[in-house]
Amino acid sequence: MRPNAPEYSESEVAILIYLFNHPDETHSTQSLTTVVEEPTLQQKVARLQVMLGFLGTGRTESERSETSDVKPTRNIEEVEKDVENLIAGGLVRGKRKGALGNITYAEIKLTYKGEQQAIMAKKRFAELDSVLKAANLRAANFPS
Repeated sequence: MRPNAPEYSESEVAILIYLFNHPDETHSTQSLTTVVEEPTLQQKVARLQVMLGFLGTGRTESERSETSDVKPTRNIEEVEKDVENLIAGGLVRGKRKGALGNITYAEIKLTYKGEQQAIMAKKRFAELDSVLKAANLRAANFPS
């Protein structure tokens, strides 16, 4: 892992990739509540982060495996926190709406830096898929 590399949660990375794959759609915190419901994407992100050390070094293996468990739904507050973390990291931008205690974001778009991070994550997913396929193939051919 690179020194001082920012750490992003699996749901934050899932949002980045979703925004990258759907550039012509209008995104808001409300519309992004469904993005990380897809178990395969969130599980791939969690596995990838564990493999590449993005989740930090202070976590045990059991804690890491717990992060790959997918929650069936996400509330808007969780998505708002993810979006704010991505904004703070300079990866997305959006228009703030609402009043104190009820802020949401509309017209969420990737920044140039966000596009770069999404592209790198997609490349890592492709590598992860090929590693997982090779491991599954080996396991299938292993005599029991």
